Amino acid sequence: MDGHVMWKPRVLSPGDRVALVPPASPFDRDRFDAGVREIEILGLCPVVTDGLFARRGYVAGEAQARAAALNAAWANRSI
Repeated sequence: MDGHVMWKPRVLSPGDRVALVPPASPFDRDRFDAGVREIEILGLCPVVTDGLFARRGYVAGEAQARAAALNAAWANRSI
């Protein structure tokens, strides 16, 4: 073993909150809404994070803002 430990999150359960963070590229809103419905059908609670719908040319907003949203969601113990 090389000394690295793999951390595995707990299994999701109905009612758990799932963060939706800004992707690298813009996305189709209808497909996004369909995906949110699927998350809800699974009994999970989707949480829209800051900048999720941002656009800057061919990317989904500023890289720093996307990274901040991901880090904030990761650190949020309610998600």
